[in-house]
Order: sequence, then structure tokens, then C-alpha cells
Amino acid sequence: MNQMYYIQKINKIVSFKGEIMIQHKFGLYEKALPRDLALSEKLRIAKDLGFDYFELSTDESEEFQARVTSDKSEIIEIRKAIEAYDIPTMTMCLSGTRNCPIGSENPELATKGMKLTMDAIHFSAEIGLRIIQPMAYDEYYNTRNEKTYALFLENLAKLTQEAASCGVMLALENVDIDTMDSLEKGLQIIEHVDSPWLQIFPDIANLYSTGKGNTWSCDQYRLAKKHLVATHVKDTVVGKVRDIPFGNGNVDFIKFFKTLREINFSGPMTLEMWAQNYEDPYKAAKDALSFIKDKYERSSQ
Repeated sequence: MNQMYYIQKINKIVSFKGEIMIQHKFGLYEKALPRDLALSEKLRIAKDLGFDYFELSTDESEEFQARVTSDKSEIIEIRKAIEAYDIPTMTMCLSGTRNCPIGSENPELATKGMKLTMDAIHFSAEIGLRIIQPMAYDEYYNTRNEKTYALFLENLAKLTQEAASCGVMLALENVDIDTMDSLEKGLQIIEHVDSPWLQIFPDIANLYSTGKGNTWSCDQYRLAKKHLVATHVKDTVVGKVRDIPFGNGNVDFIKFFKTLREINFSGPMTLEMWAQNYEDPYKAAKDALSFIKDKYERSSQ
């Protein structure tokens, strides 16, 4: 039997198994629920609403950032809640470095951002969280330049080494500044760092918000298909990256999900929402899941 024939035969077997075995997972973003709820309660609610996993948020707030420095007893309680409600915390959105970006020319801010990310990596390893999504910001509130970008790349490489040693994946999100406003730019970053532990965790709505359309946005997923480990799913309009309820924006979800099927993407898909936009955030989250699952099923037709 020649090698090419053998590979083709194996591919057919794997493809057949994949059609039967793969179960696509939809997760709920933490900020879709009221902030003042205990994490254990958020996990219970997400499970009851029908989600497969929960995405933690480590934003600029003190309370969310404090969580990644939890002591051993607190870690144990989080693990117990994950087990009790049978819902994993698979991913983390790490947006807290906006005010302490790792590319900052201010050493104190850069050091703070590095520590926050390191803490997030160690915390994730302790609770079994698999993927951290750091924002691709070299600088956010202050001036950006060649030096901030170079510092960003240098420090990102250091963080990736630490993540690798802990068995935690870092995966960059495309953002609303030109450091990484496309997945093509994300590929340049991960090629520079050159580690299997740095990949891409894109956001379809952030791509659409650039004004380049649904076809371009889906083509970006095709371009980066070998490096996609998860995706954010939300609706939007041109020029706005958040706060648009599902169905009120212009993202073509059927086209999007057809693209994911085409590139054989089966990673986690987080529905990103913000509780303050809804009178009843629990109903909104449940309705959003039904809306997205319907679009996903229709994409197979």
C-alpha cells in the first residue's frame, strides 16, 4: 500500500467519525449575567439556560481581576461549583489589560499587564480553563507607535512561554484598533512569536464592524483556519463592536456558520452579550441561544 493511498483512506475514516462524534459547543459570556451574582450562581444559570460551557471575564474591574489571584481554598470552591453544575469554564476573555497594556512605554503599566496575564494563566491552569483570549492591544488609551508594538510582541512571546509551561492556550482576539483589526494581522503576530501555544480566538462581529462586509469577514476565517481555536459570536453594525442584540445587527450568521462548516471548525463558540442591555438578561440569553442554534442548523441546508 503506498503512503498517499493510506493517508486518503485514513482521512475518509476520520471524516466519517467526525460527522458522528463532533458536538459543537456554545458558551455564555460572563457579562451576559448580572455582575453581582456569585460565580457559582452564574455557572448554575448558564447550565440551566442550556449552554455547554461558561466564558469568564477578566476585565478592568477590581473584582474580576482579584479573582485570578484566588487562594487555594477559593480555587477549590470554584472547582466544586464547576463539578456540581456540570459546566466547564473553557475560555476566558482577558480585556483587563486595556488600562495596563503589555506594550506600554510606561514600565509600571506594562509590568502590571504582564502580572495580570501571568495570574490569569496560573488561575486557568488551576481550574482547568483551556483558552485565554488576550486582547491584541499594544496600547489602548495612550499613543501607539513602533516601540509599543515591538514591546507588545516581546512581552507576548514571554507570556506565551509561560502559558505553554502551564498547558494553557493563548489566542488573540481581533480588536478595534489596527494592531489586529483583521485575522491576517493576527497571523503575522503568531508567526513572529512562533509557538503552537499562541493562536487566534476571533470575533465575527468585530470583523464585520470594520465595514468590509460579511464576505470579507468570512474570508478572514478561511485565511486563518489552521490557527482558530474558538470564536466569539455576536451581532453588530458597521462602526460598533458591542451592545447590539442578536437579530438587530447585520451579521449574516448563516453565511458565517456555513464558513465554519466549510473549514471544519469545531471549537468553542461563545455568545457575547451584556446584561445591562436587557430588562431580563436570563430570557435574553436563552433567546439568543435559540436564535444562534437555529441559524447554525439552517447553515447545514
